[in-house]
Amino acid sequence: MFEPLNEHLITEFETCLAEPAPAGRKKEQVVQEFLEANTVLIPTPHRLNHGLHFKSIISKFPITSGLETDYVYLSKSSGSWQITFVELESPDKSIFTGATKTVQPSAEFQQAVSQIEDWRTYLSENKQEILNRLSPLIQPMSRNPINFK
Repeated sequence: MFEPLNEHLITEFETCLAEPAPAGRKKEQVVQEFLEANTVLIPTPHRLNHGLHFKSIISKFPITSGLETDYVYLSKSSGSWQITFVELESPDKSIFTGATKTVQPSAEFQQAVSQIEDWRTYLSENKQEILNRLSPLIQPMSRNPINFK
């Protein structure tokens, strides 16, 4: 089970999100490193009833050359597996443009969505290759259906 959040950790995370990245570092990577050091904060919304498999995430899982996740996690129930591919974005990126009359997604947001669409396309066309690479972790119940999120 996960440890409860404490106020000090929440404050540290808020500071990590609010402060600029150190010189020469990308904000996204700074946030990811903080999350990996404080795994209780890592969002895992698609967990099935057996929870996070091996209580682990796979950092920087390469889908293929040029397509790399920030992390992947596996979860299972008695009837199926779920493999979730996660992309983090810098909290400094805008979701919407600054236009006041219409709400439009920003170019940064569109680029992030496009990246996820590239993943979906590759995963749907190469599911077995990804499953072969993850097969040592898909134990027990390896014959159960596997869904990608």
